[in-house]
Amino acid sequence: MGLFRKSKQPKAETLHDAAKNGDLATLKRLVEEGADLEARGEYYESALMKAAEAGKLDCLEHLVTKGASVNAKNTLYWTALMKAAANNGNLGCLEHLITKGAELEAENIDGSTALMWAAFQGELDCLELLIAKGAKLESTADGHKRAGKWTALHIAALHGHAPCVEALLKAGADARLKDKRGITALDLAKEKKRTEVIALLENAAAIAPQVSRDAPPLPGGYTVGDKVFYTGVGYTFANGDKVVHGQQGEVAGPATRELTGKGVELRFPGNNGDVGCPLTWVSRVGPSPWPFGISVPDIAVYHNSV
Repeated sequence: MGLFRKSKQPKAETLHDAAKNGDLATLKRLVEEGADLEARGEYYESALMKAAEAGKLDCLEHLVTKGASVNAKNTLYWTALMKAAANNGNLGCLEHLITKGAELEAENIDGSTALMWAAFQGELDCLELLIAKGAKLESTADGHKRAGKWTALHIAALHGHAPCVEALLKAGADARLKDKRGITALDLAKEKKRTEVIALLENAAAIAPQVSRDAPPLPGGYTVGDKVFYTGVGYTFANGDKVVHGQQGEVAGPATRELTGKGVELRFPGNNGDVGCPLTWVSRVGPSPWPFGISVPDIAVYHNSV
């Protein structure tokens, strides 16, 4: 059927090695020579998975540009996105894969998502990025029925990753959810004596009845899907995406990194990814028209006449 294609070509093994080791020059040469981007090595992993796991962003970007599948799976149904989220917090690789269409809710054979693996490893930056991009907080891992119905919050609590627990709670994760045995994240934290996590979850349980389950508003009072206008300066990014003064787009979520709490992510037609914009460059109404019918990118000449 072609779902997994294990290569018999020596150059494919070298392609995997180049991706894993971050040897971009060799990787580019092999791709130009016709190496199979979807060939599989050990555990039926692709070169893209190797690059994601090792955090080799340059190699990952080149493979994606040349057509490597961002949603391919290995024998355990791991994707490159899961590899990036679970291994040493490869944030750059994670963000690039999301921008290029990686499925946030893809599940491995255990039923675990990228968000759950970030929670398992305590990779706070990756977890926050996945949340900001819309990963579901209450998806449950049920593949091997070890416990059944564990959320990312259950997993982070079990392993004592207090910063991840706090981030999940702030994003709206429900501390009251139970697994198939009727066990909450708090129960797991108590079982493992995770003192800091216990305090966070007990506080969340105490205030839960007083708090609305509605998602908190985004910066500026926006909500996902709002139609807005970009009022900043025009710019074209290296990947071809662009923003144009006066262009209408829609709110995709909260902005991250230096714009956290100060901006929103906007989605524009024709772009491959979302663009983080400060609130001062976003408006619910279109920008005022320029005088004398001038529009961007018209060129106007100033002369001092009355």
